[in-house]
Amino acid sequence: MDLKPQAIRERTARVDELWAGLSVLADVDGPRSMPYSDFQLRLGQRGFGTGCAGRTQARLVELGLAEQLGLVLMLTDAGDRAFLRGRQGLDAILTPA
Repeated sequence: MDLKPQAIRERTARVDELWAGLSVLADVDGPRSMPYSDFQLRLGQRGFGTGCAGRTQARLVELGLAEQLGLVLMLTDAGDRAFLRGRQGLDAILTPA
């Protein structure tokens, strides 16, 4: 995919916005209620610890971040991966760490 500099900047800003939103979950829930080692959020080549995909989905919805970030969380049938898709083209995959 050949992105122009403006598109790259917008995508990078969107990734940073998503990570900031997910960081709120850590502040609210703490590590005991959200096991960060269970899942990793992969955005392109970047990987961040998040937590259980189901809990992440629930907290994003509860905190209004899913709507704010324009995200939809979709779990695979196996339940071991989840896909975050943004309205503005940001895709992320939650996979077991």
